Amino acid sequence: MLANVNHYRVNELQAADITLNQVVEFYTEKARKKGELTEGKTEKPSVNIIGVSSLGFHNQHDATEVRKLMSELGIEVNQLIPEGASVSELKNLSRAWFHLVPYREVGLMAALYLEKEFGIPYVNTIPMGVMGMARCIRQIQKVLNDQGADVDYEDYIENQTL
Repeated sequence: MLANVNHYRVNELQAADITLNQVVEFYTEKARKKGELTEGKTEKPSVNIIGVSSLGFHNQHDATEVRKLMSELGIEVNQLIPEGASVSELKNLSRAWFHLVPYREVGLMAALYLEKEFGIPYVNTIPMGVMGMARCIRQIQKVLNDQGADVDYEDYIENQTL
């Protein structure tokens, strides 16, 4: 697959966002054509964490913390892309209840594509700092409850952020 990015007009983070989106689109469509696209949500609430890569200084630590946060909220991590993912696993992106885009630089284009294709909402509030963490968790709560889950993270937010 050849990434279609004009490297003279965008920086490396914009190029990473565009390329990730192209990879997700290409392999999702490939799985769909082969009849290998996984349909239906996971039984328990789950998330795709989109945009964690080795381009950032703290991204690996952040990924560990976001995974821990999801576990504490009772949310399974369906996929973590692009870091550590294989193109053969991208067919499972459609199983998540929502996507979390923890960075504004990489991942939003892929989340928008997946929302359009599969109706899977995304949260792109950065879970950083007391207020950012509380806003992010409340958005996750709303997204899950809108899909029929019955979660209330207010006690968790109060214990963790106050």
